[in-house]
Amino acid sequence: MGKQNCSGCRFWDGDDNGVRIAGVLEPAVLGTCQRYPPVYTGRGDDGDALERPDVLAFDQPTTMASEWCGEFQERPVEAGQQAVQ
Repeated sequence: MGKQNCSGCRFWDGDDNGVRIAGVLEPAVLGTCQRYPPVYTGRGDDGDALERPDVLAFDQPTTMASEWCGEFQERPVEAGQQAVQ
């Protein structure tokens, strides 16, 4: 079993394209936890309170790849891939 953090969890959705840091492509460092349904935030994409009360805003929790919680479930290994140790 790999590390029990967000990046190895079946519920975590990180950026598949990764992040380019100093010209080197690094794995995603931010993603969203899809374990539970989105929650009402009342905030727009920019983080500001919505001015229109008839518009509902929902979002998933944003986490770093290195974070962890008690809901971890190992990401299944897809055909043709090796498990990360």
